Amino acid sequence: MTLKYVVNTKEYDGYATAILYDGTCPFTGLTEEDYIKLGYTLMNDTAFFAFDASFETSLCGKWNEISKGQYEEALKKLTPIQLSGEGFYIDKCIRGSLFPFYQKMGDKYYTSLQSIRTPREKVLADLKSYTESTAATSYFSNSKEDTDANA
Repeated sequence: MTLKYVVNTKEYDGYATAILYDGTCPFTGLTEEDYIKLGYTLMNDTAFFAFDASFETSLCGKWNEISKGQYEEALKKLTPIQLSGEGFYIDKCIRGSLFPFYQKMGDKYYTSLQSIRTPREKVLADLKSYTESTAATSYFSNSKEDTDANA
């Protein structure tokens, strides 16, 4: 039996549209040719799981600064998992291995969706990079305002 995944690669939402067994969907009766005519992409196991892993990775690492209250609420309301120092995941799986991650860094608090499989050192390095880039952006924004005010 051959298995193929039918995927909408333009508007992928984390799920295959259908799974074909020996070239036909057992629920809709549509064939490989039908799905191709409709604009879908067909993938084998290896291709689909790689595509899905890439999608999952794209969801990670979008950092947001939050308040101390939001950080503490997350720590109290849901069970923290992998608590280490001032960072933790909360026990609220979003998808696959993705969990909300919270971290205190200096006197600021941050959150981001992260894979629980990602080494903590990489997560912290990504956060550090984010904080440095936002600090630089803030500095240059403030410098422009100071220059405009002095003009």
